[in-house]
Amino acid sequence: MVNIMRRWIIFLLLLFITACRNEEPAAMGFVQENFAYIASENRVLVLNIADEAEPALVADVTLPGQVMKVVADGRFLYIAHQPGVLPAAEGPPDSGLQIVDISDPTQPTRRGFFRTADFPTDVAVQGDVAYLSEWGLITVVDMSDKDNPTATFTIASGARSVFVSGARLYASHGGCSFRTGFCEGVLHIYDVTNPVRPYPAGDLTVDQLPGQDIVVASDHAFIGGRGVWIVDVANEEDLAVNGRFEFEDLLFPAKVVVQENIAYGLLGDGLHLLDISQPAAPVLLGQYETDNYLQELTVQGDIAYLIGWNGLEIVNVADPANPQQIGSFAFANPVPNAPQPTATP
Repeated sequence: MVNIMRRWIIFLLLLFITACRNEEPAAMGFVQENFAYIASENRVLVLNIADEAEPALVADVTLPGQVMKVVADGRFLYIAHQPGVLPAAEGPPDSGLQIVDISDPTQPTRRGFFRTADFPTDVAVQGDVAYLSEWGLITVVDMSDKDNPTATFTIASGARSVFVSGARLYASHGGCSFRTGFCEGVLHIYDVTNPVRPYPAGDLTVDQLPGQDIVVASDHAFIGGRGVWIVDVANEEDLAVNGRFEFEDLLFPAKVVVQENIAYGLLGDGLHLLDISQPAAPVLLGQYETDNYLQELTVQGDIAYLIGWNGLEIVNVADPANPQQIGSFAFANPVPNAPQPTATP
C-alpha cells in the first residue's frame, strides 16, 4: 500500500512539474531589472534606470528599419522591425525579427535574424517560440537556435497585436476611420498546446471593436484602440464584449497593460488608468497627460514607463488618481508637435 501511495505521489509531482513548464510565463515589455530598452526610430537605446530620476544611456543597437516592438526576456532582446519601403515580390527587405544577446546590457550583441514575408507589427514571446503579427498573417518562429530562427507555421489571418498566455495565443486586428469615426475589429484565439502548431479555438468580429493592442488577464481580453474594450474569453465558443471604456479622440497607436485591478490604456496624448474590478463597468481613476506623442508602454509595480516620439517618461502610478512624472530621457531629435492621426487599416 505504501509503495502504491509513493508511486501516486511521484506521478502527481511529475504532472505538476509538466504543467508548470507548459504555463511558462510569456515575456512582455521593454524593461528588465535596472535597464530599459526603448525604441527610437531605427535604434534600440539601452538605458540604465537604477536611478529613475536620471536615466543614463549605456548602449544602443542599430537596426536596418523602423523598430516596432521590443521584448526583453532574460538574456535576449527580441526586436520586430520593418523598413520604410514597399514589399518586394519576395517580401520586405530587412523586415523581421532580430535577436540580441543582452547578457551584458552595456554590450548588446546581435545574434540571429528572421526575415518576414510582410511588415511585422508586434511580437509575443514564450520560451523559445515567437509569434510575429504581420498585416496579412501570423508567423510562428522557433528560436531554440538563437543564431538561426526558423518559421514552423503560418496562420493566414492578419493581426495588429498578439498576446500569448499558457496554451492560448490571442490576436487582434482592426482600426478606425477618422472621417466617420467607425471602428471595426477582430479577435482570434488559437490553441498553442503544441506551441509551433496553433489551431483555431475561437473568434469574434464586432463593429466598433478596436484592434490596436491586446492583453489577457483573469479570463478577459482587454483590447485597445478607441478606448479599452473588454471581452469575456472564458467560453471560447461564445465570445462577447461585456465591458468598454471609450475615449473621445482617435489618436493612435494605442496600448494596454493590465496589473491586478487596473488597466493602463495608452493613447497618443496620455495614459488613462481604469478600475477593472468590475469588467462590465470600467471606471476612470485618473490620467497622465503629456505633449510627447506616446507609442509604447510597460508597467512594473508602481512605475509606468512611457515611450513617445520625444523620449522616455517615467511615471509613478502608486496613486492612480494622481500619476506623477519622476524621470525622463529625451531623444536627440525631439518632435516639437504631436503628429496628426492618420487612418489605419
